[in-house]
Amino acid sequence: MSAGGRSTRVNCARLAVLSVICLLGGGIAAGPARAESTVLTEIRRFDVPASTSQIVVAHADDFVTSYATVETFERVDGTWRRAFDPMAARFGAAGSVPGEQRVQGSHQTPAGIYTIPSGFGHLGSPGGALPWRVVDGDDYWVYDRTDPATYNTYQTSRTPQARWRTSRAEHLRDYPTQYAHSLILGFNLPGGPVPVDVTAGGGIFLHVNGSGATAGCISLAAPDVAAVVRWLDPVADPRIVIGPRAWLAEGDRSLIDATPTGPRPSAIMAWWKALGAEASFLGPDGPVEYAVPGGAAQDFPGGRIFWSTGTGARSVRGEILTTYAALGATATPLGFPVSDQGVARDGGAYSLFSGGKILWHPETGAHRVWGAIGVAYDQAGAENGDLGYPLGGESAGDGVAAQRFAGGTLTWDAATGAVTRS
Repeated sequence: MSAGGRSTRVNCARLAVLSVICLLGGGIAAGPARAESTVLTEIRRFDVPASTSQIVVAHADDFVTSYATVETFERVDGTWRRAFDPMAARFGAAGSVPGEQRVQGSHQTPAGIYTIPSGFGHLGSPGGALPWRVVDGDDYWVYDRTDPATYNTYQTSRTPQARWRTSRAEHLRDYPTQYAHSLILGFNLPGGPVPVDVTAGGGIFLHVNGSGATAGCISLAAPDVAAVVRWLDPVADPRIVIGPRAWLAEGDRSLIDATPTGPRPSAIMAWWKALGAEASFLGPDGPVEYAVPGGAAQDFPGGRIFWSTGTGARSVRGEILTTYAALGATATPLGFPVSDQGVARDGGAYSLFSGGKILWHPETGAHRVWGAIGVAYDQAGAENGDLGYPLGGESAGDGVAAQRFAGGTLTWDAATGAVTRS
């Protein structure tokens, strides 16, 4: 989480590095305890949707302290049970504050109840089903007040047309320890129930401990973060509740009484919600899901979500979806999507599938690249290399297959298995 200014910009990870307070450890339980939680039953300030069956509670003694405890709970057969033993945690260096009162640069953790839509890290996901991004050198978390459209968002690259400034953004690659594994918390995110407040800050994560307090995030020992990431399931519509324990107990609601046992939402709908629900590019909820070879799918105004046991739920849209459907979608060697649509060079886009990829550019259209030609294409830098974008699909005959690209042609020989370029 960044404070946002050129001379004062301090993020969760950096503050933890500079702090002289020693790193706190945390222990993961060998297995779940069997008793219900006192802290869970005493929370009266908030309730959660009926669809929620996983809750993380991060509580402290008061608003001033940066020392906290994280507890995890899941609903099994209608009963709330502890998932792991309590974990030692850190809040912001200036403690916590009700989320609606938070100010950018305050070094306070926002108290409230929030979604946990996805995660990112220098390392791959430690497991589980949450959407995950692996950090590379082009990735930033933006806090530029002059560009509300990108404020408090993950940006995978900065195009020449971008308005946000790198001096007002957090270069995620700079914090390999703290951001080895990180969970994004739904504070002040675009697509929420209220517009983004460019004075409130953002980048509120649950991440790995540095050497002390954070600038507003919540931090845990590395094994604890990995365990929580593996445990969380978007189908369970998880929530995190943050704040001083006494403050959380004020009110006339009941956190867990408001969550009766009921059918869990589908993985497709959970992914739709994680992407931003009706505020996302997919738009409003569409017709019910239907079976496809190997899994399920559901149509939305802005695209389609596919699901399989091995790949989870991922979306496909635009001309990439048109090409994918024309090829036969999941019934082809491309298989199921393993990523949502990503941004490619020069205004292009791509989607990854278990058996290859489809790349799109406004000048060349959308085309599949796969198999041995796909491997050679990736080794040459894919669309970022001198081959550029594909100009058409693969053609095959007489034991060879060939595909034309803007910068040349790749040809595969079935007899030798070799791919040559011309």
